[in-house]
Amino acid sequence: MKAWSTLLVFAMLFGCATINDEEQIRDIKGFNEPNGIILRIHVIDVQPTNYYPKSFCEENEICLPSYFWFKYKAKVRKVLRGKWQDTYIEFARLQHSQLVPAVTDDCYISLRKIDTPLSDQLNVQYVAEDFLSPFFANKRRPENSI
Repeated sequence: MKAWSTLLVFAMLFGCATINDEEQIRDIKGFNEPNGIILRIHVIDVQPTNYYPKSFCEENEICLPSYFWFKYKAKVRKVLRGKWQDTYIEFARLQHSQLVPAVTDDCYISLRKIDTPLSDQLNVQYVAEDFLSPFFANKRRPENSI
């Protein structure tokens, strides 16, 4: 009987900790787009780059860009929208600084396919249109947590 009670307590705890994917992504950019791709991922590697949008800096001015493109490699945990077959995804994301692993261990991304010079520079076919992490609870987006 004691083992059964212990098992029941663990089941309740883990049941409460389960993340409802549909609830998590309801306001993600691209949620209602017919050709959009939304994935739940685990980030394996992040590489900062020296690339940033030139529109952030005027020509012939001293400039300190505040956002750079970061290149990600992630394992796909679940496909929530769209068609995705591969186990891994590589994509780029424009951001201020590198995120800590606690944020990227379990997160959601909406992707947009790109075919631009940036795609060639970073050697990726997708950019993250949006990024949500349960780590931030109600704020969920890294830029809203500051």
